[in-house]
Amino acid sequence: MAKEIYTGKLKVQIGRVQASATVNNYFPVVGQTVRIDASTKWGKTSEWQTQNGSGNTVTSAGNLNLNKDSKELTLSAAGELVQKFIARNSLTETVVSKMVYAMHPQTLPYFDVTANEIVRVGDLGTVTVALKNGYTGSCEITVKAYKENEDAVNRTFNQIGRPTIDYKYGFSSSFSEASERGIYDIEVDVKDTSSGVTFTKRINKLITVIPQLCPKPDDVSTGYEVVSTYNSLTTYSDGKGLTFELRLWRNVKNSGLNYAEAILPSGNSSASYDRINVSLLPENTTLCLKVDPKETNRYPFRLLIKGGISSGISAENGTPSFTFAEPLVITHDTADVFNWPWISYGAINTADNMRNIVVDGYGYNDTSVKFNTFDDSLYHSSALFLVGGLSDFEIYGVNISGSGFAGISAKTDPDKNQPWYWRENGFECKNLKVHHCTFENTEGEGVYIGYYGTGAITGTNNGGEKVTFHPHILRDLRLYRCKFLNTGLDPVQINNSVGVEVCYLDIEKASYKKELNQSSVFSCTMDGKVYNCKVWDNYSMIGTIFPFMSSLELYNNIFTCDKDSMGFSWTNWSESNKPETNDVLEYKIYNNIIKARIIATVNGNISYSNFVMNDNVFITSAGDTTLPSLFAGSGNVFLQNNEEYDVLDTYLNVADSANYDYQPNYNSLLVSAGNSNLTEYDMRGYKRWYSKIYHCGPLMGIYKDESLPDASVQLLSVLLNGGTPSTLSRNISVTLSYRGDVTRYRIGENADLSSVSWKDLQGEGGISFVLSEGYEVKTVYAQVATATEESNISSATISYQEEPLSLDSITLSGGYRNTAIVLFNFSGSFVPTRYRVGETADLSGANWLDYSDNIRYTFGSSGNKTLYGQLQDMDGNITDIKSATITVTAEAHKAVISFGWTKALLGNQNQVFDEANKLTRQAYYGNPTFYWKDGVVAGTMAKNDSMSNTSSSMVEGSKGAITGDNSGIYPDEILERNIIVTTSSTAFRDCTVNIAPGRYNLRFFCSSITARDPAAYMKIRLVIDENTTEVSIPSGYTSKNNLTDWLEQEIAVPVSGNFRLLWGIEDVAESGYFACPLNIVEIEEI
Repeated sequence: MAKEIYTGKLKVQIGRVQASATVNNYFPVVGQTVRIDASTKWGKTSEWQTQNGSGNTVTSAGNLNLNKDSKELTLSAAGELVQKFIARNSLTETVVSKMVYAMHPQTLPYFDVTANEIVRVGDLGTVTVALKNGYTGSCEITVKAYKENEDAVNRTFNQIGRPTIDYKYGFSSSFSEASERGIYDIEVDVKDTSSGVTFTKRINKLITVIPQLCPKPDDVSTGYEVVSTYNSLTTYSDGKGLTFELRLWRNVKNSGLNYAEAILPSGNSSASYDRINVSLLPENTTLCLKVDPKETNRYPFRLLIKGGISSGISAENGTPSFTFAEPLVITHDTADVFNWPWISYGAINTADNMRNIVVDGYGYNDTSVKFNTFDDSLYHSSALFLVGGLSDFEIYGVNISGSGFAGISAKTDPDKNQPWYWRENGFECKNLKVHHCTFENTEGEGVYIGYYGTGAITGTNNGGEKVTFHPHILRDLRLYRCKFLNTGLDPVQINNSVGVEVCYLDIEKASYKKELNQSSVFSCTMDGKVYNCKVWDNYSMIGTIFPFMSSLELYNNIFTCDKDSMGFSWTNWSESNKPETNDVLEYKIYNNIIKARIIATVNGNISYSNFVMNDNVFITSAGDTTLPSLFAGSGNVFLQNNEEYDVLDTYLNVADSANYDYQPNYNSLLVSAGNSNLTEYDMRGYKRWYSKIYHCGPLMGIYKDESLPDASVQLLSVLLNGGTPSTLSRNISVTLSYRGDVTRYRIGENADLSSVSWKDLQGEGGISFVLSEGYEVKTVYAQVATATEESNISSATISYQEEPLSLDSITLSGGYRNTAIVLFNFSGSFVPTRYRVGETADLSGANWLDYSDNIRYTFGSSGNKTLYGQLQDMDGNITDIKSATITVTAEAHKAVISFGWTKALLGNQNQVFDEANKLTRQAYYGNPTFYWKDGVVAGTMAKNDSMSNTSSSMVEGSKGAITGDNSGIYPDEILERNIIVTTSSTAFRDCTVNIAPGRYNLRFFCSSITARDPAAYMKIRLVIDENTTEVSIPSGYTSKNNLTDWLEQEIAVPVSGNFRLLWGIEDVAESGYFACPLNIVEIEEI
């Protein structure tokens, strides 16, 4: 039997059947449906052998279509269920085997965390916590943000509304100040209230707060000052240079921010021109780049900018006006992706000591910048040259597609005549941040950061002096949440750098040119960390990555090499050529998956006393069973495997190694094979679940195996009064959750419990404890023990005082019809009984109203609004006044659906959002989506009737009436589209609409040019929970040649979100056919 192929790696003879498969969910909950998608080459027929947990293997014929097949099955029981896809032709067959690990719904709080990763200063950051693994228990969720790598909590997010029906919880926090710009780690605690167990995730660098853009002036033709000029050739100036202006508008709209514009000229044959001196701009300036409007054809352009102090004389800051909190932001205002064709040395090229510069690819319309080579036949080097003494630079939201060398080249090369940039003289490129970028199809590196050599350089300067010097250091580099695809050389080259963090990178098809000495994923000499990176489908080795001056850590990564490549290569010889031992450098490689031909090659005569490899999974085709000679370590798993993926999956109990998914099942040997506690969090962000059990590789199990004997006793949680935040009595109940054969406990209010005696534990349940006197927040500490071993000390807090009602914040949402939904976020021992809101800061003239959970406020006009609010308790005590801002509009929240389109007209889609007309063009097939006027998904409309698809689009002879000049309520191309029900008796179209529960006003526009007026027999009905409402058709109404008249009906959509819409003809009482059209439906939220 021929073997299988995965992701293009052939394991059979050429010409024989090849096949591959993936599963959409390898760890489903019993009752869920999974889908297996398979593909084949040379296969003529297919077969499925599937298991759903019933105890039987079901064999069924496949259905190959264009070399693809799929299978869905609903799981009835938990277990490791083998699914097989078999592809055959007349000569051979190939069997693909995949494992599905079905589980029962879990009782511990597993969850995923996502966020809007980019937040502008002044905007709201949101985090979504989605419960998973079937957990649906009652839980308490806390979302905290930390400035990157800090231990102190920066802020706690507030919950937004209620969870969704699929157990997703929303949280938000406002980042309103320029000082809040930066990188944030998000930590989420989910506590199951019934068991008291808390699981924690920490996702590093999940949210990045970027600078606010200056609002654009209403009229850019006036009101500006010319800060500077620059000369350039153009294609339209007959070989003569033209003068271009750097224009500035100060304090636009009293925002405290400044706006500038500069045109990118075509320049000479290399797109060069006089550099723009941006140091003349004031702090807090947004520089908006413009394409030359006089250039009639596509042309290459470059941004050539400089500071005010020449890099030829000094390393002094050339842009002192700009700071971290008040930078120069370079961006664009194109409505779509800003396509940037370039040639020569960089689409962006810096000079003369620029500092605190931000390149914002998202721009005013939240799109991106795509750098692409203008003409591959013309010379082009790196796309971005960040040189000339540059420091404190951030770039995001760009796609660098194609370059003659690197995507980004960031370094000031050492020069014997420029000692101010030597390491010896203290110059450092600091705080370079590259994130949320894509690098693809580069001829050279993805990023080339720092001078390639780290050793001393000797030369003779222009004064005839022989000098020895080193390249400058780069400090606190951040490269994160970027994608690298199909780079010719090393995707990541970083040298001479300290304090580096490289994380959350997706790297695919690296080093396709396979050039000697430049075919690594990482070619780095640096100090810092590399974590949570995924490398796959690779042409090369992981790399020659090595510590620079102090220490380097690689952890929580999945690294897969080309099948014929080694993992790492290290060569280090002493200067004396005599054996040496290095006690300074530290190198830790732990909790990774590394798949290669061999782990590493080592050459040299230096040994290192602080190099360790711990708790890694090494999968080598050569069968390595020991660590490379430079390293000590333990807890590693060694496997010999090349491309026998099904064998690997079964042995390790992981999801799908062929598709680089190494998530272990709960009972995988990797769950407990480790031997160190170097990593506190796994690759998903989960904080380690066990005390003395350590996982191997980057991931713990899909859920916690509670049958594993954790070596030590552990106090998991302390619960006071069932988790209530406050108490009016000193007598409280303490519930302890622990692991181990616990026989004793002690509880007290001093942190070390040194003065507290041990007591025998009497069964389960709450333990009585008396708090100390004094109204304040009390911290209660607890510890448990076995006969021989004591646990950790854990604590919980409770407020012993009559804590007054406190208004913490106000959250505003909605904003339609100039109305905001008001949510008061309050705390304390009391609940509010009354509230007042208003638009004046002191709430003068605002009346007190009875408090409820459904508070709305209607503003007198549209625009950016601030609402102030205050609460009062039953005793008349009032809180401080808080405020929140929102942008409101007079428009209603409305969805508009245009019927009568075919999939062919919609690009083979069931629906398309028409941005110009703010409506959904819908093909009435299947279960199409429809959208609100702002483009957000509103709901679905599922076709119930069995009428053919051909009758579900416009028919020329019965289309809707039009104006002929697009002067109607909608353009003619919308008005003429309809779905007609034609009959001589009774016939209806029938669909189910799904939308959020609530009250809506429905409007129906019906129009046709058919000869007969159907008004006497046409019907529109709405069915809600089996109750039918007939839409009233007024006397005199006709759909024949209708251009203006609508039918309306108000409805209340139930909790299910579903109602049925029917339209058609009923009980025709005369001869001939009548037609009921439906052209447009408007659904307006009330």
